[in-house]
Amino acid sequence: MLKRFETPTHYACYVGEDTPSPTANAHVLEALGAAAPGDSARIAKISDWLAACQRPDGSWQDKWHASPYYAVACCAPAIHRYGLGTQAHQTVSRALNWLRDTRHPDGSWGVWGGTAEETAYALLTFARCNAPPPPSLATALAHLTLDPAPPALWHDKDLYCPVRIVHATIRAARHLYTQQRA
Repeated sequence: MLKRFETPTHYACYVGEDTPSPTANAHVLEALGAAAPGDSARIAKISDWLAACQRPDGSWQDKWHASPYYAVACCAPAIHRYGLGTQAHQTVSRALNWLRDTRHPDGSWGVWGGTAEETAYALLTFARCNAPPPPSLATALAHLTLDPAPPALWHDKDLYCPVRIVHATIRAARHLYTQQRA
């Protein structure tokens, strides 16, 4: 199914795409890693491409979302689970360090100020990468509230917010860390 979207270095979201997506390639890495774990050539290709797309600060930027926290939440766990070699470990380490370094003083995360959505992405990234939760976890958890109109951070022709997806992400992070503490 993915073959027609494969390029020499990565996977395209659609045929003729000009701006490849790190998050889409992270999803492909997870799909191949789970369904075709013996396909080390393709897995290495995507893992290497994602590592090359990582910004010097440890984050990723993607065309589908305004926040690098979304891209990190897609890319770092995929590389953690399916990336190959020491480069994968270093890539994930840089991403986790970026998360630790960009936390706001109030315990939240967010590109334009702390949001529940971006805080959930950060917390889920720590968990999915088997990293210890950040200090003062309770202050981060306090930001995981369900705003009926969350900020529009998703890209299409305009910024928009898929409220149910955002709320599901917030609920997942809240549930995961509440269960861990119980």
